[in-house]
This record gives sequence, C-alpha cells and structure tokens, in this order.
Amino acid sequence: RFYALLIAAGLGIGVPLNYWAATQWAASGYAIPEFFRYVGGTTDPGRFLVAGAYVGIIMLMVKSGAFGWITTPLAAVGRTALSNYLLTSILC
Repeated sequence: RFYALLIAAGLGIGVPLNYWAATQWAASGYAIPEFFRYVGGTTDPGRFLVAGAYVGIIMLMVKSGAFGWITTPLAAVGRTALSNYLLTSILC
C-alpha cells in the first residue's frame, strides 16, 4: 500500500508539476529569471516525487517475486558484504 501511494503521488503530482514548470520556462523563451521563478522552485519537489514513484514501481516489481532470478543472487552477496568487499579489495 505504501509503494502504491508513492507511485500515485509521484505520477499524480510530480509529473504534472515538472511538466508545468517546463512549459512555463519554455514559454518565457528560456529566460534565466524565469528559470528561478518557475523551474528553480518546483524542480526539486517534482524530482523527489517522481523518484519516489520509480522506487515504488521497482519495489512492487521486486515484491511480486517475478524477479527472483536476480534478487536471490543479490541477497546472497548482501549477506556477505564485508567478505565481498575485502575480497574485491584484495583482488583489485
């Protein structure tokens, strides 16, 4: 449910916010003062929301179990993180 909320907020608020800021800046002829008025104030919140949507999509895909072929080997590496780090440091 949490990840679905992330996706809804990111795609429902973040994408339109970024689209609005981009169209306002383009309509101004890409003037620098307009950048700070429209894009500068809305870009970071919009990007944060869209990034949350991406995280939600990836997490729902992983939790579905459809990607067990890649998550299982990564989980094994995660359990041996220190050993893996030391081995790569020695080998490299």
